[in-house]
Amino acid sequence: MLLTVLAALAGCLAAVALVQRRDAEQQRRTALSRLVAARSERLRGSDVALAAQLSLVAYRTAPTAEARAALADASATPSVTRLLAFRGVVQAVALSPDGRTLAAAGLDRTVALWDLRDVARPRRLDVPSPPFADTVYALAFSPDGGRLAAGAGDGTVRVWEPGRGAAAAGAVLPGPSSAVYGLAFTPDGARLAAGSADGGVYVWERSGGARPAGSPPGAGPGAGGFGPAVRLGGSDRPVHSVAFRPGGPAVLAAGGADGAVRLWDASGSGGPVPFAEPLAGAAGPVLGLAFSPDGRRLAAGSQDRSTRLWTVPDPGAGAPPAPDVIAGAPAAADGPASYVNTVAHSADGRWLATGSADNQVRLYDAAARTPLGVFPHPGPVTSLAFLTDGQGMVSGAADGTVRIWRLPARPLHGVQGTVNSVAYSPDGGLLAVAGREVHLWDVRDPLLPRPVGRPLPHPTGYSGTLSFTPDGRTLAVGGRDGRVQLWDTSRPERAAPRGEPLAGGTGTIQSAVFSPDGGTLAVGSEGRTVRLWDTRDPDRPRQAGELTEPTNFVYAVAFSPDGRRLAAGTVDKQVLLWRLPEGGGAPRAELVLKGPGSYVMSVAFSPDGRTLAAGTGDRDVWLWRFDGAAGGGRPVSAGPPLTGPASYVYALAFAPDGATLAAASTDGTVWLWDTTGAGRAGARPPRARAVLSGLGGKGYTVAYSPDGRSLAAGGSAAAAVVWSTGAEDAARHVCERAGSPITRAEWASLLPGLPYAPPCP
Repeated sequence: MLLTVLAALAGCLAAVALVQRRDAEQQRRTALSRLVAARSERLRGSDVALAAQLSLVAYRTAPTAEARAALADASATPSVTRLLAFRGVVQAVALSPDGRTLAAAGLDRTVALWDLRDVARPRRLDVPSPPFADTVYALAFSPDGGRLAAGAGDGTVRVWEPGRGAAAAGAVLPGPSSAVYGLAFTPDGARLAAGSADGGVYVWERSGGARPAGSPPGAGPGAGGFGPAVRLGGSDRPVHSVAFRPGGPAVLAAGGADGAVRLWDASGSGGPVPFAEPLAGAAGPVLGLAFSPDGRRLAAGSQDRSTRLWTVPDPGAGAPPAPDVIAGAPAAADGPASYVNTVAHSADGRWLATGSADNQVRLYDAAARTPLGVFPHPGPVTSLAFLTDGQGMVSGAADGTVRIWRLPARPLHGVQGTVNSVAYSPDGGLLAVAGREVHLWDVRDPLLPRPVGRPLPHPTGYSGTLSFTPDGRTLAVGGRDGRVQLWDTSRPERAAPRGEPLAGGTGTIQSAVFSPDGGTLAVGSEGRTVRLWDTRDPDRPRQAGELTEPTNFVYAVAFSPDGRRLAAGTVDKQVLLWRLPEGGGAPRAELVLKGPGSYVMSVAFSPDGRTLAAGTGDRDVWLWRFDGAAGGGRPVSAGPPLTGPASYVYALAFAPDGATLAAASTDGTVWLWDTTGAGRAGARPPRARAVLSGLGGKGYTVAYSPDGRSLAAGGSAAAAVVWSTGAEDAARHVCERAGSPITRAEWASLLPGLPYAPPCP
């Protein structure tokens, strides 16, 4: 008997020890997950790709709230593939004209090549690089893609055929006596120009056509089939960049240390002829040049932090035109904080990009010169090139890494001013973003959103609230003039106003929402009323009533999913409820919900209509539960308010399955709470699932996509952010374009104590 008891006791002790070990291991993994997530968030502002991989490591270690947030934030950053190229600085990148080959060169004196036929998974080519005795500063592919030119720090210019591999070690073109910083072929490939630290611009002319197959390197009238160099004068200071005009009469441009851009007419057969006057204005060396694809514009990036854009003058014209200037000294709030090292135009002329020593690439609308995105790097950006399909760009940086960025940028830049509201169309294919005007985005692929049509203007320069009808054919936009404009969005690429604006109230329209059947538009404003419009015929809406119970500004209105209730949040710390008769007629005041200690900024019904949430100025979220069949009873408190945000809860949105509540706060965060069973007897209280921090400013608006797989938000930053809400979607996004996995050295530095296990091998 005693033995039996002792055996049972031993078994119990073993079981307890097993549970304790399991709990200790879980605690260890939880702590590690939080540590790795924190490191991921810190890296996100400098190395997007590496931070994304760390977020996935954190989540797979343990799915903590911090890991979920880090992984979701990674899904909202620009899509990037990193290629670990060299141990030292990447000084130059170049793309073959067909977009299939990427070349990069730099401090390690070699040229690396990648096959880009699958841009998401570049393949390093095992092609020997010609020997260089110094840093390679410049690269250029010939227009036919058959030759690659490279310029080095010892003055060497070498041209070879990368497709021939070791059989074509390249030929050296004599001429420069010091470092070669820039190279460019003419559009027909007949000439090659180089800019050198010795102050010269050198031009070689191809003679005798292509080198016969099988002939040794250097065969022909000159090295590599090129004749002797012609040195163009004009400066005794280093020349940092050269470029040939791609369209119209041939023009050669060279930017140098004197801050001027010199031009030559290269259209004749007698050699380039200098223009009478250079393009001047930069207060520092011109480090990068790029012609627009049509050859009409020339961009020049300078050490003075500016990018100047000139209309290219004709040869023989008088004084050159004044340029348009982007940023410059003193530093602009949204401009580079250091040297602009490189500039590039996209092949379709739509985008202009600048890379600077402040570790950032900035993307601009080339026509409007408005900023569209910022791409962070861990070191100065040295070189840029756009993919030939216009869907991305390549950057080289001082950390020895080449990055391929997919475009357009995420977050969704292009909004002027703040993002006041976001709204998904009912089919989830369109996202409307309201700032000064409304921008429409195609988000059928949420990882690669694309702008649709022209922005929808508002006469006051302020678009403050958005709501789609259930059929997606009409969009309501509220302004600060007390009016609401309806837009026909049945063809979003050609959206047009529907009639005259509606009188929604007095002052700024704070909220305007359509009823679930689309037949009624409720409008809350600073006029202390809720005005109702009959929108069954959106081309001929008519006012259907006005609710005067509010005693102060109405910040938010919301219909219940069945359309039988209307809620309004007000400045006087109350939520007002009205019942809407089933057969129509005037709404009937039902109840006033009190409790919040400050303004009610936002209200939202859960998808089943049984829960009402209110976000307040006292940083809390209040929940009420509707008892009775289908939530038809009177509301009761669903427990203590949800806490966590450090400032106003400006906007709320339930996920379509009702299991998660999102709250955008002016503290710059978006909180996600698990609300499964909120307020039900015996159910656990809502708990924070994640706190998203990718807004870049105060949060004013938040919305779930109809399928619940994406969450959009915006605020004081001039961009809307879109997150993937599912961990597997986010993980797939991270690994599909990860490129080079975390190295053992990076792992040992960032993740000590964890066995090496790259998340995206």
